[in-house]
Amino acid sequence: IVYNDFYGDRDYFSSPWQSIGFNTSLMFDVVLTQANTVSFGWGIGFSHFSNRSNLQFTRDLVNNATTIADYPIGFEPANYIEVPLEFRFRTKGHQHFKFMIGGKIGYRLNAFTKEVHRIEGKNYATKHYNFPDSNPLRYGATVRIGIRNWAIFGAYYFSPLFTGEGSADLTPISMGVTLSLF
Repeated sequence: IVYNDFYGDRDYFSSPWQSIGFNTSLMFDVVLTQANTVSFGWGIGFSHFSNRSNLQFTRDLVNNATTIADYPIGFEPANYIEVPLEFRFRTKGHQHFKFMIGGKIGYRLNAFTKEVHRIEGKNYATKHYNFPDSNPLRYGATVRIGIRNWAIFGAYYFSPLFTGEGSADLTPISMGVTLSLF
């Protein structure tokens, strides 16, 4: 479970607390030391990046750019299929301490901006797709630190959300809590 935000044209931690997403991965552990204290993890994963901020993405189809504006209620979800890679360091024993550093590279499956209007007691939603310069690739560094099955997680992505010259400069970040089987 992760909190999602952006950096770039916005300050860190300016998204509301409801900007919650999730990551799930099926990873294989390749043991590199005989004592099983260092290993390499690789696999396949899925991420749901959800941001509930007051941002509204606006398509500028003439300039092939995407801009942002303030909007009372906004919702920007995106789904990614990813390849996570990490080096894993852990102590011996049942209550082992672990530290994992690595990265992810992913491909966006879908993304949109959703507006919700409340008119006469009913909610009406409008979704905007097809941003002309939306970056389908996402790659960045990840870190996990924890004890036994639980860890705190952080991801700092290097790939911008939009690639156009006049577009909003937004890059995703995530942080949260993980549960693993080892």
